[in-house]
Amino acid sequence: MISQGTRGRGGTAARPEFAKEAQRGDVPLARFGHTTTPVGGGRVVLFGGATGDSGRYTITADAYSLDTNTDTWVKITAEDTSASLFHCWMRPSNVR
Repeated sequence: MISQGTRGRGGTAARPEFAKEAQRGDVPLARFGHTTTPVGGGRVVLFGGATGDSGRYTITADAYSLDTNTDTWVKITAEDTSASLFHCWMRPSNVR
């Protein structure tokens, strides 16, 4: 994950400087076509997408939660999920 601002190197809005932060836990493979959705409490959920490169890739049905305060990933286990690529997910309004 790439962070900006006080946790990264800083820079300006027009020319930000980024820093790669150390990740902990069940770090997911690099992917494309996934969603990342903030769900409150400094957490972000990553779902689906494809791993590999554009010539040989695997569409996934896995999900992970990232605690942005500690840069710690946790794999989310769910039943009956379908592999998904280039989809959309929105946080329910009653989740804070």
